[in-house]
Amino acid sequence: MVKGLASVILAAGFSSRMGSPKALLELRGRSFLRTIIERHKLSSLPVYVVLGQHNLHVAERVDLSNTTVLVNPDPSRGALSSLIIALDYLGESEGLLIHPVDHPLVLADTIKCLVQHHRRLPASILLPSVHGRKGHPVLFPQRFFFDLRRAPLDQGARWVVHQNLASTFLVPVEDSGILVNVNTPAQASRLDRRGLNVS
Repeated sequence: MVKGLASVILAAGFSSRMGSPKALLELRGRSFLRTIIERHKLSSLPVYVVLGQHNLHVAERVDLSNTTVLVNPDPSRGALSSLIIALDYLGESEGLLIHPVDHPLVLADTIKCLVQHHRRLPASILLPSVHGRKGHPVLFPQRFFFDLRRAPLDQGARWVVHQNLASTFLVPVEDSGILVNVNTPAQASRLDRRGLNVS
């Protein structure tokens, strides 16, 4: 049973627009999923990965030995359904740092910064921001787990943020990667033109 802060990487989506699992796209020779795992591990957080229909394929390609894998049997219900599976497993933790796998450029320093701010603001929802623009990953303390469970599936965790703006704190970071969301081959290609290997 996890009592402290934990990282949850959401990687269960069908990747229908991408045509292949986004978790396995590569960034400088490492898969998106592996890159994100390693950056969370630098903050000494236990890492939980929620996979979907591609779980066996992903497990064959990515070293998940230092993580706990959870499987969403019906990821078509959206990212919130994966998060609820994590909540079922991690409901006693003090908070969850939620990282969608389609945000592979987030720096390790940003994750560390969110963890440090959680120590100072343990009751606040924490969102990283760069030049006033909010991004991912997002940290939810335990007191919002009930709200996450009752959020509309089509709105997901952002509904909880909008319902609790007074308890939400923006953490300024120097990391444009928090804004980079890779959902389509065209977006992956643009990363490639920036000198990043995502093939």
